[in-house]
Parts: sequence; structure tokens; C-alpha cells
Amino acid sequence: MDLGCGIEFFFYDGLKDFKRVGLDLAYSSFERSLEYGNPAENESFINADAVNLPFKDGVFDIVISSNSFDHIPEPEKCISEVHRVLKNNGKFILCVPRNLKGGKKSHIHIQTIYTTDKIRHLTENYFNIEKTQNILFLYSVLWEKVLFGLNLVYSLSLKIKNQKRIRHLYETSLYRGFSKNFSDIFNFMDDINSAVFGNIIQCGYLALRLGKK
Repeated sequence: MDLGCGIEFFFYDGLKDFKRVGLDLAYSSFERSLEYGNPAENESFINADAVNLPFKDGVFDIVISSNSFDHIPEPEKCISEVHRVLKNNGKFILCVPRNLKGGKKSHIHIQTIYTTDKIRHLTENYFNIEKTQNILFLYSVLWEKVLFGLNLVYSLSLKIKNQKRIRHLYETSLYRGFSKNFSDIFNFMDDINSAVFGNIIQCGYLALRLGKK
């Protein structure tokens, strides 16, 4: 299950062998996802709340929350629900931002900035933290700045062409293709940065793999 899947639910090529469920409170996320392709036979979307999951106990092997857990106003309930729907050896994979550019007032949809210690305290009755890693460090310090400029040009070009619906550059096949082709290089550099600098890094994202107790 992709918890808070947003519009990127159908982009996870590496999970095609799994029966996959995308869950989001906003049905508009699913509607926008359909612009990039119809769901396969092993894919489905559920319009539901992360603190009241509409599933039986112990049905999922993996639950992924990519940049969505920090949006949840009741994280304790969410953790309890994720624990409930995971199988005994299930994994909970979290990805959260390390900081907020412009401060929290610029990101009113984000409830909390999480550190490893905060997540450990929050999940200690349900999960063991098996691995932590700093990811997308290079994206934050380099590509994100380049992307801002490219996206500005892209949006202006759409306005000049009188496009009715202005889309972000990251929704295009060009951006997804670039990210896919260079992801191995980014991941390699992130591994080095994570090993050398550890918690000194205060940008990018914090990724954690948690095992069910």
C-alpha cells in the first residue's frame, strides 16, 4: 500500500510484481494519476483516511509513505493502523523532509518535521527501526534549484500558448525520464553523504525502514 499516494501512484516500476493499493484522502489524486495511464490488473485506488484504514488485519507485506506521513494530524493513530494491517514480518517504509524551506508557515499542510528520534519515540510500541538513510541530498542542493528555473520557463511557455491547465514540470515525461536516468548517480552520492555526514545533513529527505514488532 502506498499511504497518501498522491499523483505518483503508477510511477513505481520496481513494484509491478506486487498487488498494489494506492490510498489517498483526495480523490483528485487518483483522477490526475489516470492522465499518465490506466491502472494495471494488480493496481487499485482507495479513497480513504490514513487514520481509519478500510482493510482487515495483516493483509499487507509493505506499506510505503513517501512525503505524506508528515501531513497527518494524528500520527499515533496512523502508526497503529499501519501496524494493524501489516503482516507479522511486514515493513513500513517512511520518507519525510529534513526541513522546510521558508518555514512552516510556507507549508501549512505539513504538521510536523520528523527526526529519527521523533519517529523512534512515536513508533516504539509498534516497530523497530531497521535502517535510516539520508536521500535526495543532491536533489535538494542542486537539481531542485535548477528545476525551479526550468519550471518557471515551462509555466510561462504554457501561458503563452494559452494552455487552460498549467501543469508542473515534474508531471511531464521529460522530467520523469531525467530523474529515472540519473537516479543511480543520485543514490550513489546520497549513500556516500549519508555514511560520511550522517545526522549533520539537514536538507534532503530522511528515509526509514521499520519492521513490525
